[in-house]
Amino acid sequence: MNFNSFNRFLCKIVPLYVLGVLVFMIFRVLLMTCFGSYSDLRPFLRDLFFAYIVGLRYDTIVLAYVMVLPILVALVLLFVPKKFIALESFSNRVLFFYAVPVYFILLWVLIIDFYFFKFFQSHLNLLAFGIIEDDTKAVLRSVWTDYPIVRIGIAITVCFLGLR
Repeated sequence: MNFNSFNRFLCKIVPLYVLGVLVFMIFRVLLMTCFGSYSDLRPFLRDLFFAYIVGLRYDTIVLAYVMVLPILVALVLLFVPKKFIALESFSNRVLFFYAVPVYFILLWVLIIDFYFFKFFQSHLNLLAFGIIEDDTKAVLRSVWTDYPIVRIGIAITVCFLGLR
């Protein structure tokens, strides 16, 4: 068994998990500061703390589903003989090319959820899929004109290019 490759690969997965938790928590705090008031919640700080703990648990579930494939790759590395060292470098590239698009999509979902909450005072739900039933072109046109999609896209792209 190749525990060294397994451990090295897991050491690359853990920072991705931590990054995901940080990004989710930043968006949770951003929602709280933009649409809530800490002064109103001051008497309920203990409850707010536990609410953030529940959010952390939810984020962990989402990230666990996202990280299933890399963890399976790590388990495969556990049983690969040491002489196949090229497989480890290949798995590192696979992890990078898997994580970047997945985190790119997660970030877009968080941003869409933020603006959805801003408009509907509710997180993403089935109402978002009503776009297909309504006049889709008109809805997309209003989204394009009312929200800073290009600036957000450029900012996200620059952030992800910085990861390289």
